[in-house]
Amino acid sequence: MPMRSRMLGIGVLVGMMACTQPPEPATGDAPGAAAATAAEEPAGFINRVWAVAERSDGSEPGSLYVFLSDGTLVIASPNATPSFGAWRAQGDGLVMVEEGIEYNVDILAITSDEFRIRSHYPGGTLDIRFVPASDRATNTGETTASFRAPPALGGRLERSDDGFRFFACDNQGEGRMVEVAPDASALFAEISTDGALTVVVRMVGERITDIRYAGPSEVNCNRFPPDAIVEAWGNEPFWNLAVQREVTLFRTPEQLAGVRYTDGVWTGAGNGQWVYNGSLAPPTAGAADSQPDAAGARVRLELSETECRDGMSGARFPFRAVLIRASERFEGCALEGRQAMR
Repeated sequence: MPMRSRMLGIGVLVGMMACTQPPEPATGDAPGAAAATAAEEPAGFINRVWAVAERSDGSEPGSLYVFLSDGTLVIASPNATPSFGAWRAQGDGLVMVEEGIEYNVDILAITSDEFRIRSHYPGGTLDIRFVPASDRATNTGETTASFRAPPALGGRLERSDDGFRFFACDNQGEGRMVEVAPDASALFAEISTDGALTVVVRMVGERITDIRYAGPSEVNCNRFPPDAIVEAWGNEPFWNLAVQREVTLFRTPEQLAGVRYTDGVWTGAGNGQWVYNGSLAPPTAGAADSQPDAAGARVRLELSETECRDGMSGARFPFRAVLIRASERFEGCALEGRQAMR
């Protein structure tokens, strides 16, 4: 959407919120009941103008959404006049109605600068990431920012006749019964040999909404990158890159001590695309891990938020990774670390 049109769309929605009486919410409930239900929910996303920053189906972002406190849903797209739907709270999630179609929605994250949902349509699921419309309107190109990710838990997920039980890494007790993400059964069939998986998950209440990492159960919790913003791996040739706040370390079997990089900058281009660029750290007296290397004076890590499978273990990661060091190019998978989770 051009800048002028986007600002106009925001103004139209704000004006509608203040001055226009919307039609009755098409939820089948009494209007008063819908308003009461909505009003009881946390107000983090209500009565704010949200812009679609990313959709898992690859569609063009830019549409504007407003979840009014009376249960009305207002939607404006770049190429159409605003339309009305409805929404209501249900458990830990929502029910939304668009064009007469009602579907369930999982809330994946709510913060002051991000609202993420997963919609369950009759034909499948769709993830949408919203940002405040004012932020989207002023974003004229790529933005440079710190890499961030919503909180997640590492642990062990077990399947039995009674359902699924999750054991967090920091909890050695009996675990807790949980509802699982839609793809959990497929992951067990593909990866697990003993009815268990080692996972990194995002949760709402007792429901796992997103499985970020899934691997064989013998993987230890310590394998997760607690001290990294992002950690990337690859096979044939084997390589590892751990991006931390002050220093980034690149390792291969031939460079076990690692090559250090500093002055790193993250660039987020939207649609789950991130790029990290760092420079070779100054040599340290007597340290073999920071000697000048013509092939690695700079390092570039490109991340794409799409499913990535490890060819050896079968583990699933949330990012595909491409690492570039001058003429060297490495491909693999990546996972966000604890330093990135807010």
